[in-house]
Amino acid sequence: MSRPLRVQYPGAWYHVMNRGAGKQQIFRDARDYTAFLTLLGETSLMWKSEVHAYCLMPNHYHLLIRTPLANLSRVMRHINGVYTQRYNRRWNRDASLFRGRFKAILVEEDAYLDELVRYIHLNPAKANLTSKAHHYIWSSFPYYLGRSKKPQCLVTDIILQRFGQRQNKARRELVQFIAAGIPETLRATLDGTRWPSILSKDSYQEWITQNYLSPRSDSEVVVRLQEPRILSILQIRKVVCTLSQLSWRTMKRGKGSDARFWRKTFILALRQELGLSYQKMRHIVGHIHPSQVSRLINIDRFKIEKDGRWKRLDCELKSEKSRLDPFGPS
Repeated sequence: MSRPLRVQYPGAWYHVMNRGAGKQQIFRDARDYTAFLTLLGETSLMWKSEVHAYCLMPNHYHLLIRTPLANLSRVMRHINGVYTQRYNRRWNRDASLFRGRFKAILVEEDAYLDELVRYIHLNPAKANLTSKAHHYIWSSFPYYLGRSKKPQCLVTDIILQRFGQRQNKARRELVQFIAAGIPETLRATLDGTRWPSILSKDSYQEWITQNYLSPRSDSEVVVRLQEPRILSILQIRKVVCTLSQLSWRTMKRGKGSDARFWRKTFILALRQELGLSYQKMRHIVGHIHPSQVSRLINIDRFKIEKDGRWKRLDCELKSEKSRLDPFGPS
């Protein structure tokens, strides 16, 4: 059986699901659930993806993802691959964790986005894991209601604005909408073993066909993917050195508060622009332990991103990328 068609374009919305191999558990305890949410946040930073809803179940997960850079396959390869590595390392195992390639449906925003938010959030109640969907702590539903600080990975404002401009009213409308339940035809589609490639009205499917598909008629049509402009390590380094007015040698040594700040900023830029691993960045920068890189990416970056120097660097990197040929070598 051929793989279902996967359409990728900038700003596309997807409902994504993956299940443990042989229906095995992929989350054994709270630490596993938390590790997966942390990874979603890292992935959002690295690949500019957005998670707008999620539900983590003992043996599978559901995500509602938007991809401004048309890179769903890359995003999901990172999530599934890195989580498997961390899970196997923690539980001293050496085997596949997921059953294979993730399932994804391209979603028409106007027609089905609300329905998928409802479907995702009702999964725990359907599986008898909770009597009330908003009580399930491993879904995004409680955070939509503002009951605690939402995870770094989660974006809630776009969905809430669909239910009202005033936040409290939007939350009440969302609760009522989810409580009304899923239309039976949609439930049958999403509960099936083989998902459609696109969940939409006919006009949206026609637009996809005209703009992104070749005339071939089989289900493995190669989709035209808009690749983002990507800077090289040397180009990023040059921009940082120019803006900081420091030599690469001075910045790499990190002696003095100014050099330390710009070294951290360079590392953060490498992670944001290229998604490099901690070990790789350590080899590039030197004189820094991987644990320091981890702290920078997961903790210190929030302070750095508020600094005016980081904002100037971000503008300079965008300007540099705009001068690249998107079809030439990176």
